[in-house]
Amino acid sequence: MGLTAADLPPMVEALRARIGQKYELQQVNRLITADIIGRYALGVGDDNPLFREPEYAAATPFGRVIAPPTFLATVARTRPQGLRGVHALFAGLRIEFERPVCEGDRLTSVTALDSLEERQGKYAGTSYVQQNVTTHSNGDELVATATSYSFRTLRDEARDRGKYQALTRKTFSADEIAEIKQKYLDEVKARRGGGVLDLSQIRVGDELPSLIKGPLSVADVICWLNGVGAGVFIKSSRQWYEYLDRHPAAGMLNEYGVPDAPECVHWDEQIAQKIGMPGPYDYGWQRCAWLGHLVTDWIGDHAWVQQIRIELRAPNYVGDLTTLTGSVTSVDPDTKSLTVRMQAVDHRGRLTAKGEARVVTEVPAHV
Repeated sequence: MGLTAADLPPMVEALRARIGQKYELQQVNRLITADIIGRYALGVGDDNPLFREPEYAAATPFGRVIAPPTFLATVARTRPQGLRGVHALFAGLRIEFERPVCEGDRLTSVTALDSLEERQGKYAGTSYVQQNVTTHSNGDELVATATSYSFRTLRDEARDRGKYQALTRKTFSADEIAEIKQKYLDEVKARRGGGVLDLSQIRVGDELPSLIKGPLSVADVICWLNGVGAGVFIKSSRQWYEYLDRHPAAGMLNEYGVPDAPECVHWDEQIAQKIGMPGPYDYGWQRCAWLGHLVTDWIGDHAWVQQIRIELRAPNYVGDLTTLTGSVTSVDPDTKSLTVRMQAVDHRGRLTAKGEARVVTEVPAHV
């Protein structure tokens, strides 16, 4: 028998007592190398040479490899704490950069729970939204401040309510797959690359060239994990069972009675259904990274993303095809910046994510 709503109040109050208490995150990567950045980019499906090839990047205004705006996921992902056995669904992020993350940075990440709010929803009834604020610094230099949001839900309640269980999953024809393949082959032609983003030629309402992602496969999830790093829950052999010894509620039993990582909902059909999903789904950070890819392909090698904000609206399941689109919402020649609005829509027409990015066309002198 899983946790019930009656079990939550004492856990929630104990967690609220920790609001504002800072601690250093366990980091996947601390010294940032071109190889780490490149592996992350490919994990997202982004082959931009600015993120992968030192020789190419050296000839750009940045002078070295820089990281995509969502790369901080592979430095240190804030994981919701304090509610053991209560499932976490990543809900969105906001990142403000002082400058891009660059090859050669040695980052330290410090976080604190910022707020914990109770919500009522159709997916799992009573849930809690945890907000963490994390700073990423290169020595004494602040590089970025990231705010992340997660929903904490009761697994049994979500399964019993079955909000998403009626959602059908598509089987693609050979002709549809051929069309998808051609779209992928055509995308790179629209990438700005070494072309300059000229603000005098940009107008409010201009549309960004669209990108597609999917149909989502378990291989896509594996590529993401390979790029971002496995994280705290995905461990092998003895390390996993040592972790279970310290955190007995962490494992989720699969059909063979074996305790698997909570993140197996991203690749295991039956366990995903145990938490009220029709099947495995992507990582929230993964979809945020897709929207970042949309923006960086368009802005080219002479501009950078100073701020990005993304809100996840619905799950994206294995088999779903996602189309990413965006448009310009403001242009400010005085600050040499512009803003774009972007969104992710699946093949059913469901909005699964939306966001906004502020782009600056002047490279910081201290990069």
